[in-house]
Amino acid sequence: MATVSHCVGNASQLQGAFTAAATNGEADFVKLRSGVITPATTLAYRSNVAGADQLPLIVDGGYNSDCSARTGETFIDGDGALRPFLFEFGGADFAVIQHLTVMRGFGGEFVSAGGNMAVYLYDQGGGADVRIEAVRFLLGHSEISAGALAVNGWGTFTLRNSLFNGNEAPGMAALSINLTGEAHVVNNTIAHNVRLGGQGGAAVYSNPVTAASHAEFANNIIWDNDNVAFDLYMLNGDRHALLDNDIGSHTSLPPQNETGELSIDPEFGDCGALCVDLPLSAGSPLTNQGENDPTAGIGAEDLLGRPRVAAQRVDIGAYELDRLFDDGFD
Repeated sequence: MATVSHCVGNASQLQGAFTAAATNGEADFVKLRSGVITPATTLAYRSNVAGADQLPLIVDGGYNSDCSARTGETFIDGDGALRPFLFEFGGADFAVIQHLTVMRGFGGEFVSAGGNMAVYLYDQGGGADVRIEAVRFLLGHSEISAGALAVNGWGTFTLRNSLFNGNEAPGMAALSINLTGEAHVVNNTIAHNVRLGGQGGAAVYSNPVTAASHAEFANNIIWDNDNVAFDLYMLNGDRHALLDNDIGSHTSLPPQNETGELSIDPEFGDCGALCVDLPLSAGSPLTNQGENDPTAGIGAEDLLGRPRVAAQRVDIGAYELDRLFDDGFD
C-alpha cells in the first residue's frame, strides 16, 4: 500500500492534510513541524463521511523544516477558545497520534466531552484500532466532562507514555473511556487534574461497555487529582485488569485481575520553573516497579524519548528515570 507524506506547519495545512487523507485512497503520514499551532477552528479528521477510504493514518509531531527528522516539539494550542482536535473514525481504521503537546483546549456546554481531544470510533464491528503515544494533554477544560481526552465507540484503543496535567472538568477531570472492545492504558502519568463543582467524580473514568469488553491499566501513575472521590472510576470493575499501577484511590469494585498495585507518593522530581513534565525523582519508590510485558507492550521510549527500560524493570508512569544522573549529579 502506498503512503502519502504530508509536511505541515500551520493549522490550515494540517486541516488540509486531514481532509485529503480521509479520501485520497492511500495511507497517510502527517508530519508536523516543531513550533506552536493555534487553530482558529477545531482540527477535524473524519473518515465517517461519504467517500472516506478508512486507510491508515499517522499523525506525528516535532519535525524539522523539511520533515526529514524529528528534532523538537509541536504544540497545538486551543488558547482557551476551542477543542484543538476531533477524530471521527467510520470503519476499521488504524490510526496513530504521537509526539504532540495538546494544550489549553476548551469544550463548552454544547460541545461533547473532551476539552483537548475527542475520539469517536463508529464501526460497530469493532475493527478500528486507535493508538495515542507520547502526547502531553495540558490545561484542557470541558464544561461537560473529560478536560483532556474523551474516547467513545467500538474497537481497540491504546494510550501509552502520555501525560495528563492541569486539566479540569465536571464529571471526569482528565480522561474518559467508554468502549465496546479493548482498552490498553499503559505507562501514563495522570496527576494534578481538577474536578470542578462539588465532591465526587473521578480523574479517570473507564467503562468497558459489554461483557466481552476489557480494559487493562498497567504501570500508570494516577495520583494527586483534586476534588475527586476516586482517581480511577471503574464502571464494570470485573472487566478490568490492574497491573503495577500507582493509584491514589479507585472504586471498590473488585477488578478481574489486580497485581502489584501501589498507592504511595510518586515523589516527582523538579524539572524547572516552567517545566510541565512530571518525571520521577532519583529516590522515587516507583522506579523499577512496573510490568514489562502488558498486553499492549510498553513502547520503546518514554515521553521524553529515552529508552523505556533503563534497568531490569520499567519505571511506573510516563517517564523513565535517567540513570546517568540518578546519583544527583549532572
